[in-house]
Amino acid sequence: MAHKYYPWVAAALVSVMLFTGCGKKGGDTASTGSGAATKSMDENNPAGNAEDSLPDYLKEKPIADAPTSGSDPAEGLNVLPGTDVKLDDDAKEVKVDKAETYNSNTGDVELTINSIELTDIRSPGQDADKVVRVTYTYKNIGRPDAIMLGNYSFKLLDSKGKACTEYFFDTNDPELNPQAMPVEKGDSCTAVLGYILTDPSNDVTLVFDDLTHSPVETELYWRVTVK
Repeated sequence: MAHKYYPWVAAALVSVMLFTGCGKKGGDTASTGSGAATKSMDENNPAGNAEDSLPDYLKEKPIADAPTSGSDPAEGLNVLPGTDVKLDDDAKEVKVDKAETYNSNTGDVELTINSIELTDIRSPGQDADKVVRVTYTYKNIGRPDAIMLGNYSFKLLDSKGKACTEYFFDTNDPELNPQAMPVEKGDSCTAVLGYILTDPSNDVTLVFDDLTHSPVETELYWRVTVK
């Protein structure tokens, strides 16, 4: 009886032989090469730390600490508590309860720090030994559009020049804790800010950076001993 030849069966058998390593010499060679590579990696990195085997440019590098300058963008909110903050060389000192006018993009803005003092006011669930309360008023003198000066423009420094942690007063009581609001030309707004003071000294510096509305940064500061 004549046997039929099926080419696809022959091709399938060849594929199976190659896949299972029936060409033993070739399989041994490939296996030996892989083992040699693994052994080489183990010898170079005996601790088995994957990062150690990476090239230098891929390894994680620590970020160096550096003092924050007063001219850093959006400094108010981005300065971490405890960061050393250096005032700009041309920063202007202002007295508490004295109105200071500066030029924004399209018109003058008047800012008055009414008071900087220790307070017993606390928000529910937010305990702190010493809380500094800042009350301030800003007036839109010459801007045709509305302006709002919020917490992003301010920071409080302790006696060592380190940024204090912000404390948030209860916004459910707007009469006790008024919040910053947009004001049109000719209008003004009074608001409060809070900060936690952990330094034993009560000497503080309030810093204002107008990085949002002014073409050239306006940095003002107030130095007081809070009581």
